[in-house]
Amino acid sequence: AFRRPDLPFLFVQLPLIGPPSPAVEESGWAAVREAQRRALALPGTGMAIALDLGEWNDLHPANKRDLGLRLALLARKLAYREKLDTWTGPLLERLEREGSTLRARFSQAGEGLSTSDGKAPRRFHVRRPEGPWREAEARIEGSSVVVDCAGLAGTLELRYAWAPNPEGANLRNSLGLPASPFEARA
Repeated sequence: AFRRPDLPFLFVQLPLIGPPSPAVEESGWAAVREAQRRALALPGTGMAIALDLGEWNDLHPANKRDLGLRLALLARKLAYREKLDTWTGPLLERLEREGSTLRARFSQAGEGLSTSDGKAPRRFHVRRPEGPWREAEARIEGSSVVVDCAGLAGTLELRYAWAPNPEGANLRNSLGLPASPFEARA
């Protein structure tokens, strides 16, 4: 409509909402977040991850400053074409099976992944297709998260922070920006 195919489109991923949940929840909220993440495959798009900025009882985060700073990073990269190496939170790049583990490789890790609380990454859940979800132990290796899936054979599904308010989701990049929730298969 604007006759500008190069016009950047920046958007905010849905923030947290509702009571905190430590488990995987089948929810439209989480599915929309995943659709938003997948929309990044379109050229000229950028997504500010707001997983840590919402209010349990209000869709609109009260912390507008941090949200604005995240959108500004996207604008600097996509609209003003600054040479930034990292401009959003960690995004799943690919998932690989490595024996009894899954390796989730991330783009936008900056100088490496970390957690907001200095503990192991939490809110990773794994299952065989159509099986029950189980929480999985995970560890960071540079810009990857290695997830233990011992005892599970064949194709596996992995989810991170899959709930409207994923209590304890703590994966960050070197800028302190939160990772996007995701689901993937390997």
